[in-house]
Amino acid sequence: MRARALESFELAKIGLNIYHPIAGLVGRRWRGISSHGEWSGVIPKPIHPQIHLRTEGWDLPIFPPVHELWLDHAVGVLRFDFSGRAYEMEDHRNWSDQSLKTYSMPAETGYQHQIAKNDELAEHLRVSFSPHAAHSRRRGRRVGPLTVSVGRIRVGTPLGRRMPTIGLIQAGPLRESAAHLIELIHPAHLRLEVDLAAPDWGDHLAAELDACARIGAAAELALFLVRDPRVPLTHLGEIVRERGAPVSRVLAFVRDEDATPPSWTDLVRESLTVEASIGGGAHMNFAELNRAWPDMRGFDVVAYPLSPQVHATSDLSLIENLEAQGEQVWTARRRVGRRALAVGPVTVEPRWRSDPWPRMPVRSAGD
Repeated sequence: MRARALESFELAKIGLNIYHPIAGLVGRRWRGISSHGEWSGVIPKPIHPQIHLRTEGWDLPIFPPVHELWLDHAVGVLRFDFSGRAYEMEDHRNWSDQSLKTYSMPAETGYQHQIAKNDELAEHLRVSFSPHAAHSRRRGRRVGPLTVSVGRIRVGTPLGRRMPTIGLIQAGPLRESAAHLIELIHPAHLRLEVDLAAPDWGDHLAAELDACARIGAAAELALFLVRDPRVPLTHLGEIVRERGAPVSRVLAFVRDEDATPPSWTDLVRESLTVEASIGGGAHMNFAELNRAWPDMRGFDVVAYPLSPQVHATSDLSLIENLEAQGEQVWTARRRVGRRALAVGPVTVEPRWRSDPWPRMPVRSAGD
């Protein structure tokens, strides 16, 4: 890649990216050479957290920047030689992406850069592959005739497992026609997002609780807390009891925190007298929860949202990223133990962009 800037502009990163599949790489060794020496390790099976260094202002990669990299894949060894810039790797499973990403412009250089007019960028990447002996293929072998097999599905014995409860996110009052259709779906709950900093949150909550009662669904209360939420939490409890709507769980979030501090769930439990599971987690991405797992001793439930389009929006990406969603659940289950795990809201588009630039809400088609 050779490029010259026709105008000056600001950027976070620009350069070559290499996307590696999860299958065949996680749990296997890597080795890299940098100007500071040689590094080696194992690509972890649990999703690698991108720990955010608040003072420095950047996130830790899986390994430091290198100029040469060897990846021991299940079927062979991949070698990458980089010139022009050093490269490092991050775990894209944090954002429900089915990939590991090796990229230039290391995070330690920061995320905000300026390119001047006529500045030139040059990067060169060389990739080579050495198959393991068991996977070597002889040249010139003949391929037999194509055969097509018909798949068969057979219902086996019960597994003794239960499907998780599935709900919907509620955003405002329901029209009668919409309420009727949702009632036919029979969701286990409606997620009601309550921003206690909004001046009219009580009126909105009352209308949404009435919608829950209308369709026969419990309420999942996702509370965005203010600095001292004790008074509004008491008022919230009064509204819930007045409306008589069942509450399945209460999730506490703080907008300026990656993950809910345990002290906030304790405060919710003390101030909000409802018979429901109480917990918290992340309200942006799994990445924020994975980099800052809270002390969960006071959590009945741990939650995080999910979107398959944080980095790419193609139809193929949507399908491929299903694999990473299972990886997130598996990683989270290792951390939360026997506590309930609530994945949601699950949205096709991310509700908020999670980059170092000012965060802007992603507006829906209805807005």
